[in-house]
Amino acid sequence: AGVGLNLQAASNVVLAELSWTAAEQTQAIDRVHRIGQGEPVTAWRIIAAHTIDTKIAELIDSKQGLAARALDGEAAEAASTDSVQLSALMHLLRRSLGGS
Repeated sequence: AGVGLNLQAASNVVLAELSWTAAEQTQAIDRVHRIGQGEPVTAWRIIAAHTIDTKIAELIDSKQGLAARALDGEAAEAASTDSVQLSALMHLLRRSLGGS
């Protein structure tokens, strides 16, 4: 449902199958960032360790970092997939244990 469908009633996006381009992922996430969205939006990329999706995610993150540096002059490197996954897991664990 990443193309042609606005989902402003949703506040979570799960990217279960990664695309080869960041633009398609961004478009899918942006479908919930529409007029009428009243909640913070959270996007989740489901990536199994040691799979082709891990490599795709690394390539996409690398290309986004390269594009940001080329267009905006940003020097920041994209976060590694491992740290993003660890942060997501820690967030879920804290949330399930009743923390914030």
